[in-house]
Amino acid sequence: LKWDVKVDGKAVEILTVPSQLPPLFSGHFLTAFGLTAASVRGNSGSPKVEGTLTLSYKLNEEVHTQTSKVESLGVEYENLGLHRLAAKAQLLELVDMYSSLEGRGEEGKKEAEEVRQQIVDISVNANVIARFTTFVGVDPDKLATFGQGG
Repeated sequence: LKWDVKVDGKAVEILTVPSQLPPLFSGHFLTAFGLTAASVRGNSGSPKVEGTLTLSYKLNEEVHTQTSKVESLGVEYENLGLHRLAAKAQLLELVDMYSSLEGRGEEGKKEAEEVRQQIVDISVNANVIARFTTFVGVDPDKLATFGQGG
């Protein structure tokens, strides 16, 4: 995927999630997201987004391209389902990365902590549970009642 997108007339960097697109076969679909930094949004309300997205692929050893127009939607709500879905996709990728870094021992510890913090930040900001933001609460009164057979 190649993004050529401007927000309020300024070129922005787009993070594609998943970062590595899997193979795609006939009859199947692929969902990918393009994320911008939160700092891209200005103080003037909804930013104006415009540009193109180009998908290049190989079919029978022949390269094909498809281009789609990218533009703003007239929606002003936060924490929409689509945003949360994009966050979940990014979290899955980051949790995999964290697990592989954690498996390296001391060598990957610092980088794993940075990825862990990214996971927490995205989870909290998007209101989506993740490995490090899930908590279980226990009511001690109910626990005592349960322990007494009641």
